Amino acid sequence: MRKIILSSIFTRKKVINPETIKELELRLEEDKKNPILHIKLADYIKRDDKTKAIYHYITAAEIMEKDGFYSRAAATYKQALTLDESMLKIHLEIARCCNKLGLNNEACIEEQKYWDKYKKTSLLIIPGH
Repeated sequence: MRKIILSSIFTRKKVINPETIKELELRLEEDKKNPILHIKLADYIKRDDKTKAIYHYITAAEIMEKDGFYSRAAATYKQALTLDESMLKIHLEIARCCNKLGLNNEACIEEQKYWDKYKKTSLLIIPGH
């Protein structure tokens, strides 16, 4: 039974069922540092639980960034941002990844998005706090 469920997790078809989600959660308990599992779970639950999906996208991005996979981390942060564009700090995380890749123009664009949204919301998020 476990092999059947695991194979359904990694296919292109996104058959959303409670068993698949439960299996992913169990696998994550065993391997919390696996960004792919976090992304897969977020992909499955994003329609029903955006907050939890955002958490898993951000967790995966943080793991990938820590491991030096900055491009993939930036892409994963962007996935979280598509679920909630009001998260200002994510723009700064993407900018940091772009800087580490030497993509200074892209980093500047993300920082500008942060400041544009900051001006609209009048809410300041200080990096590192």
